[in-house]
Amino acid sequence: MEEKGRLRAQTLGDAHPWIWGEGPVEVLGRSGTVLGVLSFGSRHVSDESPQRKQLDDTPVKWKDAWIETKLSSEALDAAGVTAGSRVVAARSRKQAVRLGDQGEYVASYALDDKVAVAMLLELAARVQAPSRPVDLVFTAREEVGCQGSQYYARRTDAEVMVALEVVPVAEEYALDPGPDPVLIRADAYGPLDDGVSDELADAGAAEGIAVRHAVVSRYGSDASTSIDTGRVARSACLAVATENTHGFEITHLDAVEGCVRILQRWLGDGS
Repeated sequence: MEEKGRLRAQTLGDAHPWIWGEGPVEVLGRSGTVLGVLSFGSRHVSDESPQRKQLDDTPVKWKDAWIETKLSSEALDAAGVTAGSRVVAARSRKQAVRLGDQGEYVASYALDDKVAVAMLLELAARVQAPSRPVDLVFTAREEVGCQGSQYYARRTDAEVMVALEVVPVAEEYALDPGPDPVLIRADAYGPLDDGVSDELADAGAAEGIAVRHAVVSRYGSDASTSIDTGRVARSACLAVATENTHGFEITHLDAVEGCVRILQRWLGDGS
């Protein structure tokens, strides 16, 4: 926290400043929300300016950026803004948009994990009498260590965990955008459970849904961390292929629907 309402930020997860770009952000204080502008400095500068390197060859890093609030220290104190306060994209930037000939794609900040929340809510509405005991769990802090799922798994006798996720569209993973759900078979934490993954693939086949399989690196989920720490015996990860992960993300809505149908079939709804 610097003078004249200027704040500095650090990365959390993969929230890089160049992904957000210059624009409004909200600083979440204990007693109020403060509006600010994520700033990179001026463009019309000489070689003497530290901003010059941003124009030529160096991506903007958090150490090069700041949040301009133009508020006094007293005003920031009144809002409860302190070191450690969170910074998020402003509400004015969060309106989702639809893309494609039929509006089949949705684009928004934080589809990771908005689409997972949507899948769980839709699954809860559809499944009335599952053939096996099931908890639908909305976890916190997945991006910084999966503490929410670890806490849940430690306090229950769950034997199987299926995480709902986004997976990056990338040539090296042979994943492109599209309507087909993706099964993550292994990630940076190691292989997931083959048996559960195969069960989900079979459920997709029974629903007439093509399922893609992927092994990804620099990636983890509630499923892989929980099996890695021995919190659950078996786990799998069902995902939708997503462009611009951790930025203004783009996902095919049919993939979201496909994941819900796969899970509904896998749970054996007898209603």
